[in-house]
Amino acid sequence: MRTDRFPTGELIDRLKPIEFTFDGKKVAAYEGDTLGSALAAQNIKVLSRSFKYHRPRGLMCVSGKCPNCLVEVNGSPNIRACITTVENKMNVKSQNRWPSVKYDVFSVIDKLHWLLPVGFYYKSFYKPRFIWNLVRPIFRKAGGLGRINPKAKSILEKPHKAVFTEIAVVGAGLSGLSAALSAAEQGVEVTLIDQLEHLGGNNKDLLEEELVRKIIAKKSITIITGAPVFGFYPPNLITLDTAEEMIKLHCEKIIIATGSHEVPIIFESNDLPGVMLASGAIKLLKLYGAIPGNDAVIITESNEGYSQALELKNYGLNVVAVLDSRTEIEPQLSKPLEQAEIPVFTDVKSIQAIGTDYISSIKFYYADNWRYLDCDLACSSGRLQPALQLALQAGCSTEFNSNLNTLVPSEPPKQIFLTGGLIGISDKNDSSNHGKTVGLAAATNKPDLKFNIKDNSTNNTKFTNICSKNKRFICFCEDVTSKDLSQAIKEGFTDIQILKRYSTITMGPCQGKMCLTNFIRESSIETGSTQAELGLTTLRPPVEPITLGSLAGPGFIPIKRSPLHSKHLELGAKMVEVGGWIRPYSYIEALTEVSIVRNNVGIIDVSTLGKLDVRGSDAARLLDFIYVNKMSNLKIGKVRYGVMCLENGTILDDGTVARLSDDRFFITTTTTNIEMIESWFKWWLASDTNLDVALVNITSEHAAINIAGPNTRNILQGLTTTDISANKFPYMTVKESFIVDIPAIIMRIGFVGEIGWEIHFPSIYAEHLWDELYNRNVQAFGVEAQRILRLEKGHVIINQDTDSLTNPLEIGLDHIIGSTKSDYVGKNQIHQQYNRGIKRKLVSFTMHEKSPTPQDGSAIIHRGDPIGRVTSARRSPVNQKPFGLAILPYNLSIKGQEVFILINEDLYPAKVSLESIYDPNGTRLRA
Repeated sequence: MRTDRFPTGELIDRLKPIEFTFDGKKVAAYEGDTLGSALAAQNIKVLSRSFKYHRPRGLMCVSGKCPNCLVEVNGSPNIRACITTVENKMNVKSQNRWPSVKYDVFSVIDKLHWLLPVGFYYKSFYKPRFIWNLVRPIFRKAGGLGRINPKAKSILEKPHKAVFTEIAVVGAGLSGLSAALSAAEQGVEVTLIDQLEHLGGNNKDLLEEELVRKIIAKKSITIITGAPVFGFYPPNLITLDTAEEMIKLHCEKIIIATGSHEVPIIFESNDLPGVMLASGAIKLLKLYGAIPGNDAVIITESNEGYSQALELKNYGLNVVAVLDSRTEIEPQLSKPLEQAEIPVFTDVKSIQAIGTDYISSIKFYYADNWRYLDCDLACSSGRLQPALQLALQAGCSTEFNSNLNTLVPSEPPKQIFLTGGLIGISDKNDSSNHGKTVGLAAATNKPDLKFNIKDNSTNNTKFTNICSKNKRFICFCEDVTSKDLSQAIKEGFTDIQILKRYSTITMGPCQGKMCLTNFIRESSIETGSTQAELGLTTLRPPVEPITLGSLAGPGFIPIKRSPLHSKHLELGAKMVEVGGWIRPYSYIEALTEVSIVRNNVGIIDVSTLGKLDVRGSDAARLLDFIYVNKMSNLKIGKVRYGVMCLENGTILDDGTVARLSDDRFFITTTTTNIEMIESWFKWWLASDTNLDVALVNITSEHAAINIAGPNTRNILQGLTTTDISANKFPYMTVKESFIVDIPAIIMRIGFVGEIGWEIHFPSIYAEHLWDELYNRNVQAFGVEAQRILRLEKGHVIINQDTDSLTNPLEIGLDHIIGSTKSDYVGKNQIHQQYNRGIKRKLVSFTMHEKSPTPQDGSAIIHRGDPIGRVTSARRSPVNQKPFGLAILPYNLSIKGQEVFILINEDLYPAKVSLESIYDPNGTRLRA
């Protein structure tokens, strides 16, 4: 088995060998290899069996556009080996075979093809009726590709992310790179997307490499690679499927530069392993150093085949011959091949690939005689198909293009721009210049500027079919041959849409990427209609394979990121989902972060807090009604902790209320509940339309940073001209001020139990202020440290330390009963509860230092009966004892009361405490 490689291979790291298994056998690879390139380097040619006839199939396109290399990877079916990067210890299996890919029992179907003509399932088994009931289960079982693993324990549910951009450029080949750079140079925001993991396309050369360097250096260009765009949706939304998430990209304008790709030339047995697209063979050599074969024959209908023959020769392959269907060839094409001693045969009439499991020779009809060439690689070259799916979904029309001899998109709607090989441009200079022109037009709101494109059309002459006993495949997904297509048309199916449904051409995994051009060409010849008259089939999304898990997402819950998300990643934070937000769990060891906050100073991103700006002459009246606390007597410049309840008197949410002026309040809510609280406010506001109140949710518009610790004042005073001394800026006050020239609402509050300020300011300045604080030797801390700190102080987290039945009296807000307010939401129920007496209470507890730390939700036992539960628990860095908050019966909520906590089926004693274990008098808060 050959294992040597060509010295090229810019995507692989030969110093990092890895391995995987293919059908149980170990296969060597390098980091950066794809499954396809690694298997090709090991001379493994047969990767799968075809859908209908179970014929052997191997690598063909090496670009993820054909069905030939579909394999099962780690239990997931229908993975494209040619574009799937190898990971160490991957378990890969071939598909659609039994018992093995080499010896497939069902390959006998290939010999019985005469029993399975096109549309046989429409013509057979309907009389007598019971026959269909017998064969239906068989057809259904045979009708799919791959196997679903019903025992799969984990299914990847990708989060959905909404992203906005001014200009999206789809395709990072030469024209796409040029368009993106040209648009960005006009000062607009550009997002550049490509399906490949690298920029520059499959034919990356010096020109593309130079453009890539410039684009990477351009800060206004966001690059997303390894992300196939699988659909366009009005008005200007495109959807991307990345490895981590599904992105919904909202665009003001879209430049489509998806290019064109080679498709197979139709000849007998053109599906044998070893019959490849020339671009695929070159890609294996150039990007991975994998040798697809030693003796190559080039089969072409255009000039492209000659340059590709020379390229394969330069890579060290023995190019046996070039077979061209055309009669006349320009001398400038054939002369370099003569110098390279590559024979050229023109006016070739018919071709047949010969071999059993893979190609061994080529038979061709030349000068009225059949000739044979021994080879282990046959490369189809020069037949191109534009990647027009996205353009047509966007509303483009089509027109016949003589360069490609097929239909290309045209007349794009407003805000949609087309460039490159997609519209038939094959010359590199033209492609680059047209991309620049289109990028400029999109960025400057000008119509697509006129651009003269060289006419590279050639007299395309197709190969004929002289002997027809072997299959000539048009659709590799569904095993549809040219004979099948001809028969369907003879049966009267001449409309392209109906013909598609009857023959199933373009309905397989590739969705027409490998067969649409050949389908239209052959149909045009058979029907006598022009390609323009026939038109194209409807190309609906998704145009790329996508899992149901990607489409569904994690329960349709959007993932939110704060304006400081990238800063957290830069600092190496471990991220965790909290209330729908991705937040830093910790940057270093959580207990170390706690110690730093207690002894020095720390900062935490609290942008996730809900924020409401409430204004109007009746704002105080509305807040009095919604909060159990009285807010109308809150003085300007003061902050008050507030609790909201439902009508039944149970706690809905809590937060702070800051009065900025007579008729303006700034409100914060918990991270999870802002949407609900906004609706709650509007609900009650709608009940009294005479109220003069305006309410705005500014959560996304304002970032927030909490800075806390004994040295906070020293750090913060150097960044603002506002006097923040204890007398001028006492605890629970608020000021509108500037910090490093950024307008901000600064509140002195202390959720973590230390002197601190919560700074709310426009999100656009988030990273700047974070850097200003962090660069002053301030440690960032995450939500785990925050939870420990607040728990030591005994501060409550709603929905963590409360449940759907908790009322304010149970968490220690007894003083609200004395409120002089005439009414507020939940008042009657709360007063009734007070008169009856509460039955349970939230209390603190501590345990012995040798006890394990209980989990949140652990049962609390007294005299053998479960009587409560732990709501929050951690181990204190102050005394190394487990501690926390718990819900207990009111009669046991006595200082020093002993109860037992169930931990791992064992009981451990704990003692009730009625005050926080850290700074119970709040001295440090008010310092």
